[in-house]
Amino acid sequence: MATSPEMDALISVVRENLSLDDSVLTFLDGLAAQMEKVAGDKAASIELADTVRAKSARIAEALAANTPPPAEPPAEEPPAEPPAEPTP
Repeated sequence: MATSPEMDALISVVRENLSLDDSVLTFLDGLAAQMEKVAGDKAASIELADTVRAKSARIAEALAANTPPPAEPPAEEPPAEPPAEPTP
C-alpha cells in the first residue's frame, strides 16, 4: 500500500526516535552494570563518573538541539469594553 510523503516522513521520524530510545536504554543498562563492577574501586568509580558526565553532556546537547521550542500561547485579547451608557 502506497503512503503519502508526509506519512513516510512521520514513519522515518518515529523509527529514528525508537532507535534513539533504545540507545539510551542500552547506555543506562550498561552504566548500571559498570557501576556494579567498580563499586569498591575508587579510581575506577571516578573514571566512570567522568565518562557518565561526558555522555550526559552529549545527550543534553542533542536533546536541546533536536527539541523544538514550546509553542507560543495565543495572545490574549483585551476584554471587550461595555457599551457606553447614553447621556440624558
